[in-house]
Formats: sequence, C-alpha cells, structure tokens
Amino acid sequence: DAPPMSGPRRTALAPAQPAPFRDRTTLAFELATASEARLEIYDVRGARVRTLVRGPVAAGRHEVEWRGDDDGGRRLPPGMYLVRLSAGAFGGQRKLVKID
Repeated sequence: DAPPMSGPRRTALAPAQPAPFRDRTTLAFELATASEARLEIYDVRGARVRTLVRGPVAAGRHEVEWRGDDDGGRRLPPGMYLVRLSAGAFGGQRKLVKID
C-alpha cells in the first residue's frame, strides 16, 4: 500500500514568479489546513488595491495570477507593492516590484 498523501506541513507565502514583473506575476501559497484566507495587494502607502482571494480555501498549494491591476481592472503604475496572505493565525507578506 502507498502511504497516505500528506499536505503541506506549514502555511507559507512563496516569492512571486517572475520578480520583478511587467505584465503578470504568479503568487503561490500553501495552507497546512483548510481555512478562511485572504490574498491582497497593497500599495506602498498601505492602501489595499486588489483582493485576489477571499473566503474558504482548501489545504494544499495554490497559485493565483496577478496582472498588475486594481479591483476595478485598471492597470497600476510601476512601483513597489506588497502581497499579504492572512489565513487562520498566519499572516505574512512579501514585496512585489512592477516595472515598465
């Protein structure tokens, strides 16, 4: 018999790929257990500009593409942004750089 499949051992937010990015970047995260999760983009002033994930998310690895736009679909200018993952007791963030 094969051993049972096991999920990730911890919740984590991976570095964006590619980084820096021009048109789009992939944001990957892992959840050790299923939970309510939020994956959001903030500008350097701390204003939330885009919500990519909000709601219940299964345990395991997940990938979300961000095209450098805000919640209204408008392209954001080049610069530094922060991606934040909140899931259960976990809270983590990483820097993103959008270039021309």
